[in-house]
Amino acid sequence: MAEVIKKVNVPSSILTELDWDTGGHIIRYRIIADNKNIRSHWSPVYFIPGPEFSIVTGDVIESIGADGSTVVTAAWSDVFDIPAYDVYVSYFTDLENPIQYDGNDFFLHGTPQVHSYSFTLDPEINSYRIIVQPATNKKLIKEDFIVFTASVSHS
Repeated sequence: MAEVIKKVNVPSSILTELDWDTGGHIIRYRIIADNKNIRSHWSPVYFIPGPEFSIVTGDVIESIGADGSTVVTAAWSDVFDIPAYDVYVSYFTDLENPIQYDGNDFFLHGTPQVHSYSFTLDPEINSYRIIVQPATNKKLIKEDFIVFTASVSHS
């Protein structure tokens, strides 16, 4: 029986979230026979460096929803081909007085797989900030990963 060597390319778009500590992907693999009966041991752990991020252009748009609520939509350029983003939001009654969540004024609001995100704004909130970074394994903001940020204040 002739040996058949198969080569597999894994696109970066399907890799897991970035490692928060290193800024890259940490991967390992194993080989499984076509009949699924034979498996190799796991490979050593490999590190694939991630891109260096910079702030990209974007915009925040407010609209009125069907129920009269304010809907906030943030959209940003997708220049790094990132498969998912972590969107952090901070609410303020004014820009000097953040509303605290677990001792941190920013909290993870969502993880979209596209380069835009919408949420409904509570009526008593008149200011907010948004920070967007690639999705990471630790759900914390890291200054080096921020790709979009915006502050909106209604006086």
